[in-house]
Amino acid sequence: MELTWEAWVDLFGPIRNPLREEAFNDDKYSEEQYQFETFGEELEKLQEFAKDKQHVIWTEICEGADGCIIEGMHLVNRMLYYITEVAFIPTEHYTIDEYKWT
Repeated sequence: MELTWEAWVDLFGPIRNPLREEAFNDDKYSEEQYQFETFGEELEKLQEFAKDKQHVIWTEICEGADGCIIEGMHLVNRMLYYITEVAFIPTEHYTIDEYKWT
């Protein structure tokens, strides 16, 4: 299933990264407030959260010049992680294409 950033935000409800309070704003489509880094304290917090809730972790990946967000916690070509309130369906493949973000 291919989604725009806005449709994904509305459907899955990414949670704000509590370690990035400076990024919080009133624009629910502003992606910076939802991002988790792939290292350090942010990764540790994400891994702790993911122990019981694997189907709410998403990975922003980059392959060459292309980037997108896909379901699950991936290690290869990872750029950032996201956590959502709504779990994805494990048998469904999702692609949130960064070029469709506004």
